[in-house]
Amino acid sequence: MLSKAAFEIVNGIRSGDAIGGPSKMATIVAESIAVHHQIVPEDLIRRYYDWWSSDAFDTGPTFALVFGNVNSGMDHAAAVHKAHADLGGQSSGCAPAQRIGSLAACDAILDARLGEQTRLEASLTHFDPDAGAASAVVAIVTRLLMRGYDQEEVDAYMEQHEREAWSLVAQTSIGNGGTGYEAVHLAWDCLWSEQPSMQLCESISSANNYAGPILGAFLGAQRLI
Repeated sequence: MLSKAAFEIVNGIRSGDAIGGPSKMATIVAESIAVHHQIVPEDLIRRYYDWWSSDAFDTGPTFALVFGNVNSGMDHAAAVHKAHADLGGQSSGCAPAQRIGSLAACDAILDARLGEQTRLEASLTHFDPDAGAASAVVAIVTRLLMRGYDQEEVDAYMEQHEREAWSLVAQTSIGNGGTGYEAVHLAWDCLWSEQPSMQLCESISSANNYAGPILGAFLGAQRLI
């Protein structure tokens, strides 16, 4: 059973998810964490594969390649490497950042381990470390927002604890791109806009289902204050 905080964050992800795949993956992550109180790769791989082999949809290309390879009998680690190669070394997509928000609600994971745990989860599908770094930003920022941090306080914390990843988020342009850094940057900017944040995010994202689930996690975290 999900904690109240995890439930609120997953609901937030769902509210920003235009199609449904990211929120389904976020639910899978949250349910695994509820049982194990940390990222257990074997459990998540099994849960992801069970979904993939039944009614998976809107998974993103990297996830689809990985579990398509696993479904063909390939070892999971080899499947991740092959997916990365098949994508021309471009496995820095935003799916891990979209699905990880509930990790912030797991009190058993101390602040010092949150980035490590997030990167571990991302590596189950995305070989490019940038995907894990963007995902770590989401998990850490979500936890800070749960604690009531404002924009300046979050920025100061991230500058101290995740400077490189935070800087790479800031360096990306605002638009509808699908890398982790791009999606996180758009979600972060929309969160603090004077306009209704989700409406603004949707207008910039257009039909791309990238930043909305991340913004939803942030908004869900703020509702817990």
